[in-house]
Amino acid sequence: ILTLELHCLKCEKCKDEMKLKADKSACEAGTKVANCAAYGAPATAPVCAACNAKFYLSSGACKAVTSVDNCQAYSSSADECKFCNTGYFLESKKCVKYTVDKCVAGTAKDKCTHCDGIAPKADGTACDVKVDPVDSNCMGYGVE
Repeated sequence: ILTLELHCLKCEKCKDEMKLKADKSACEAGTKVANCAAYGAPATAPVCAACNAKFYLSSGACKAVTSVDNCQAYSSSADECKFCNTGYFLESKKCVKYTVDKCVAGTAKDKCTHCDGIAPKADGTACDVKVDPVDSNCMGYGVE
């Protein structure tokens, strides 16, 4: 019969927000990181791996992003907007409205590739090309 003595067993990893004692004998309360959504390695201390929405990870802490009007999603690792709302273009860390009327996506604020309900001109400077719908479920057409 094989018997194990409990003092020989060592803990390898603790639950989130817990830290491993130096001798690996047990887990103890760790330091909770404010606005942390998920913890990761190492096992000896709780390390924030991902922050809550509108926070980014910097040197193990979750810092609030600087709010950007019309920003849809922020970077998880820097204080900046990653994607703008429909109809806006990311330029110099700000969301700028397209200057082309009815533009929903483009390569610059004045170059449209997709329009709302109609097709853009080939040069992307306007959304005014009428098209016969190929698919009645399509809400917009673009030029590639």
